[in-house]
Amino acid sequence: MAKILYCASVASHIENFHKPYIAEYKRRGFEVHTCTYGKVDCADVDKSFDLPFIKKVYSPKNVITILKLAKIIRSEKYDYIMTQASLAGIIGRAAALLSFRKPKIIHTCHGYLFNDDGGKKAVFMILCEKLFRKRTDVLAVMNKDDMAIAEKYRLGKSIRFLDGMGVDGSMFPPVPAEESLKIKADMGIDGDGFVFINVAEFSARKNQQLIIHALAKMKSKATLILAGEGETLGDCMELAKALGVYERIIFVHHSCNINALLRLSDCFVSSSRFEGLPFCVMEALYCGLPVIASEVKGHKDLISESNGLLYPSDNADALAEAMDKFVSDKAFCAEKSGKGLDQKYLIDSCLPKNTELFGV
Repeated sequence: MAKILYCASVASHIENFHKPYIAEYKRRGFEVHTCTYGKVDCADVDKSFDLPFIKKVYSPKNVITILKLAKIIRSEKYDYIMTQASLAGIIGRAAALLSFRKPKIIHTCHGYLFNDDGGKKAVFMILCEKLFRKRTDVLAVMNKDDMAIAEKYRLGKSIRFLDGMGVDGSMFPPVPAEESLKIKADMGIDGDGFVFINVAEFSARKNQQLIIHALAKMKSKATLILAGEGETLGDCMELAKALGVYERIIFVHHSCNINALLRLSDCFVSSSRFEGLPFCVMEALYCGLPVIASEVKGHKDLISESNGLLYPSDNADALAEAMDKFVSDKAFCAEKSGKGLDQKYLIDSCLPKNTELFGV
């Protein structure tokens, strides 16, 4: 029986994005293992290894993780290793090299966290990727900018383009209008009030502080829902208080009913500094919301004049102006609403295409 190892920095990554793929590989007769920080909760996973993945790539703890994972790879004798995103990509591929075995390595880039601008971070990260390009049998990328980077530096033996991992539309059923109104009332939101929403981990990369600054600069009145958890949550709450907009923001846990929150909202807003092909934006589009998003890779692949607006990254004034436009011009907002998500981004389209591209 052939064996696959899925490697990601946190268990939730596998649980949120890869369960349908693991189920498919199990259906084909593969034995599937995972290596993440935290045990993976998935019935189709045969064995789950829990190792620390530290965000600072050069952390000594990551070296220990690489050595432990190399030992696991030697022992389990995997036929395929699938690494997800930058950190797990570096750790997983380094461990594979040190294992002295030669499984087929498939690395999925969920968004390079740099631009090809010659900066120190870009130079360092490109160097890290170059170290593994000869052992990366398949490199999969999800947006045009990352594809250009991968091809320019030849970061894999075979470079493939994916339309993401696939959104499961069954997780986002329609919600009756009266139910949305009740939820809004329970949350203290005026039934006719305009609602912006952002769903993301609170982090420097997701940059929610920018949305809070923009809300404070707006001329129109609106409510902002910020759904998620993370290291910058406390800072965002303090900033909202300092800017006098705390009462206009509803902070909710990422574990809440995201579908219900999206369905009661009028517009999704994103302030990310880097993206791959963001699930949260695709889910919002699927629910019919227009999207205001920073003009960065990933966003540029999904947002056009038909379904939203792009604004210069890190520009609170431009974001505030865009948000005001949606609130004050109902016809403009209606024109960009309800466009939905292209079928190519749904799981039913992505799963068969991606497994074929992976060559598994």
